[in-house]
Amino acid sequence: MKWILFAVTIASLLFVKCTSEEIESKNEVVIGIPADIESLNPLFAFTFEEGNITELLFQSLVKHRWDYERAELTNEPMLAVNWEWEPDSSSIIVNIKHDVFWSDSVNLTVNDIVFSFDLYSDPVVQSRALGYFNNFYTYDAGGVDIEKSFEILSDYSLKINFKENAHPTLVDIDHPVVPKHALENIDRSQLINHEFNQDPITSGPFKVSKWIRNQALFLEADKKSGFFKPESITKLIFKVVPDYNSRILQLKKGELDLVKGIKSEDINQLKEDERLNINSVKDRMYDFIGWNSIEKRDNRTYPNRFFANRNVRIALTHALNREEVLTEYLYDYGKLMTGPVSPLYNDAFDKSDTPISYDPDLAKKILNQEG
Repeated sequence: MKWILFAVTIASLLFVKCTSEEIESKNEVVIGIPADIESLNPLFAFTFEEGNITELLFQSLVKHRWDYERAELTNEPMLAVNWEWEPDSSSIIVNIKHDVFWSDSVNLTVNDIVFSFDLYSDPVVQSRALGYFNNFYTYDAGGVDIEKSFEILSDYSLKINFKENAHPTLVDIDHPVVPKHALENIDRSQLINHEFNQDPITSGPFKVSKWIRNQALFLEADKKSGFFKPESITKLIFKVVPDYNSRILQLKKGELDLVKGIKSEDINQLKEDERLNINSVKDRMYDFIGWNSIEKRDNRTYPNRFFANRNVRIALTHALNREEVLTEYLYDYGKLMTGPVSPLYNDAFDKSDTPISYDPDLAKKILNQEG
């Protein structure tokens, strides 16, 4: 089925938080979330919320941030101290920190890293990263060939080999590391249901303090973690508030400090509250109408009697006032687009392309010409 993109709007992710002064005064942040999470194990962090939370509990070798000005990912060390690529990128040597401990006081080593890659790639486990190891040596079933892919040089130094003609980057090794000593003796087919997922042994700046299902998840700073900073927030509370309007009300009453996914029509009212900060983050979401250029009749495919005509599609686009949608519905928290590529990737599309203009008279003229 062919879809013709014509009217793409990209919306920003809007969230509201209390002022930094208020948060610092109580040294905790209460975050409103629409639903409880299912797992605290990064292997099974399938949702956006679960991914955000498990990144506070478990560390990767590196982390990535988006550089908005350069329109590219930047790399920062986490567990890694440094790394060195072979000139042809066939392998990389990674040296990790010596002073990182799991929350049960066991030292984190490269054995945990190798074990983690084995779990993430194992089809039996069915992790969130399954299928993302194409640059590694793998078995036919998809799991990483550990003997070919990893060489343990010491407890804190690891060589990772990539298959021939691969084009690896640091993104390939960006997976939260899990504790080998806690998980190696568990039946891998049962990992998704194991109690570790609710009460994990962690390595990040936070650890689980309490979890009241369908009500709130409490995280507290792990002051023994190598990633703890004394000036940081010491408690995070993820409070489950399913109803959107209730989240907004609790935000106004000071019961929540941060709420994301704010509707654009609520922004002006929230701006009137001096205690609140509104932040807009560029995202990759977009809305569009696709003119379906084919149709099926009698189990056969034919050109659509209306939309197969390119000029008709252009005319219908001219007839839609997308600028008004952007202004009146999104309150200018968005941008007109010419295709499905976000402005975040400003070098990935032709900037000379401009959106088709709103021109109802021209639309009528074209439609008349096309009969």
